[in-house]
Amino acid sequence: MFTQAEYKVRITAPSLERLHIMSDIFEKFVVHDLNSLTDVILDIVYGEWSRVDPNRSIQLLQQLNNTTSLIVSYGVLCALDHAYHKWFPALSHLQHLEVAVGAIGWAVLPVILSSSVHLQSLVLQKQSRFEVTEEQFGWIQGDIVPNCLLEHVKKIEIKGVEGDEDELILVEYLLKYSSVLEVMVICLKGSISKPERRDIERSIVQVQRASNRCKLELV
Repeated sequence: MFTQAEYKVRITAPSLERLHIMSDIFEKFVVHDLNSLTDVILDIVYGEWSRVDPNRSIQLLQQLNNTTSLIVSYGVLCALDHAYHKWFPALSHLQHLEVAVGAIGWAVLPVILSSSVHLQSLVLQKQSRFEVTEEQFGWIQGDIVPNCLLEHVKKIEIKGVEGDEDELILVEYLLKYSSVLEVMVICLKGSISKPERRDIERSIVQVQRASNRCKLELV
């Protein structure tokens, strides 16, 4: 873990299959010859107070575009949200994506999905470090539905669900457009009471599904 000072990190590892980057600062990462890479975890801190160029996040993803599994921390998502304007790297090999979402990042999330045309598995982890308002947290529907939802995504998991209205909007969108979805797993927060659980389950089972094979699981 890198702290306090900035570094330029160079990685050359043609036989490397798994990469986990954990850093308190969004360093400038330069990678070469990662042709064998399949699993990537990016756990990097970034906040609105950060003086680091957020474009480093997009540059890093561009260099890791051969990976098939990607886990992205909330800090990385925030940096991507600040950096994105018109161009985003194609993640055409990506099959599994896990993203931590909170008050920031909803604008760029549909872009990530649109860039991941062959995505099959999606995990969304709702951040609980701070309380967010309805205006801050929620899916932003674009004009174009990501192709991965229409043709490839078979499993969706949403963690940290509390039964908020914005969560239901997200669930409705994903079920409405995920045409080949086989299972959606809703992971409730441990503080949810049994009556609240029943209310959440009642609301979700009534949502229209594009896939008649889709099963809903509340855990």
